[in-house]
Amino acid sequence: IGYDGANDKARLTFDGTNDYLESSSNCPITGNNLSIFYVAKANQTTTLSQRIIGYKDSSDDDRLNLSIDSTGRIVFKAIDDDGEVGNITSAGSDLGTTHHIVSARIHNHMFRLQYNNNTEVHQNFAQFNNSDGFAEAPFRVGHILDGAADTYLNGEVQEIIIYNRYVSNEERNEIRDYLNNK
Repeated sequence: IGYDGANDKARLTFDGTNDYLESSSNCPITGNNLSIFYVAKANQTTTLSQRIIGYKDSSDDDRLNLSIDSTGRIVFKAIDDDGEVGNITSAGSDLGTTHHIVSARIHNHMFRLQYNNNTEVHQNFAQFNNSDGFAEAPFRVGHILDGAADTYLNGEVQEIIIYNRYVSNEERNEIRDYLNNK
């Protein structure tokens, strides 16, 4: 089941060649707790991952990646201050046929990712410790700073919600219901 309200809602269209949005300043997301929700659709898959949301720190290190990979699966990856990686991939795929809702959450060392109404995948990355968070540089939507040309999103984004905290399962369900029914 995809996002039901896509046909009559406003959206941003990205052409896959040079479109992206950038936050106007650094985002105050700190520590090991983070929740991101988005409604989007890829028009096609590409040889590289298309970034929905990306973040590189002031040292130009790729620190956060929420993307659609070459098979249409959703990838949620974060790298902490010491280079420890948390990386999980969805069970469901977006092959350009429907808008989808994704929730990606980090609570301490536990990464959680849910694509549409599929079972949430989760994995514990015990060494992950992101003490400084993602507050050094702006976030980008539709591309990552200095990324390869194929990493531009060819698709649509209707909504992105970012919390600087971990939202509970009950809150996650309420946010997903809101996104699906608004």
